[in-house]
Amino acid sequence: MQDQDTQDTEPVNPAARAVLFCLGGLSLMVALAAVAVRGIPTTPFLLLAAWALSRSSPRLHAWMQRHPRLGPLLRDIREGRGISLRLKLWALAAAWVMLGSAALWGTDVLWLRILLISLAILKTLLVGVVLPTTNRT
Repeated sequence: MQDQDTQDTEPVNPAARAVLFCLGGLSLMVALAAVAVRGIPTTPFLLLAAWALSRSSPRLHAWMQRHPRLGPLLRDIREGRGISLRLKLWALAAAWVMLGSAALWGTDVLWLRILLISLAILKTLLVGVVLPTTNRT
């Protein structure tokens, strides 16, 4: 049985498939490292990996879907249930700490500070308002 994500996509040319595979593989490695290292956001890298690998490597994408830690998160997001409140709060706290620190102490360039704070605000809106909250912990 094919996954819903791979059914609705058109064939990808070999060069694009290679680029998507590299992007997906790199994103997956960062997501797996982020599971073990607190402070690195996992979800964006996991979603990017799932998207890229669904178009370039059905086998690796299926492995992600079956993974005991990654699979439930991917299924909840794909099926519209979103992520847990705990994960949302952790993701937003990490984003504000990292982006806020970079804006306050990492640069003296005003436009870059504005960009960093704008990214934190955008993430807050997307994760806090747009992405649904599931009851799973």
